[in-house]
Amino acid sequence: MKKIQTFIGGTCYSNRAQETGKVQIMADMIERVLERSVGKTVLIKLRGNKTLRGTLEGFDQHVNLYMTDSEDVSDPMNVIEIGNIVLRGDNVIMVSPPPE
Repeated sequence: MKKIQTFIGGTCYSNRAQETGKVQIMADMIERVLERSVGKTVLIKLRGNKTLRGTLEGFDQHVNLYMTDSEDVSDPMNVIEIGNIVLRGDNVIMVSPPPE
């Protein structure tokens, strides 16, 4: 099994969590981070080297995200306004919540 690491709140988690039965703990932590980010501006990194910034309005258990006032900031010299968008959770690599 290929080892994958995820960083949430400065703590590193790996796919070994599945082996040790900590999947629910990680899912709960991800949900808490997303809940605290609703209504705030977040940075989302997607597959295909895309990076979006916008206001997180909602999410579901699959990490599908609904954002408003979104813009593609993959190229900082050429920011593209998108507006409202629904992102499929399979494409989300990273969610950077706003500072607390």
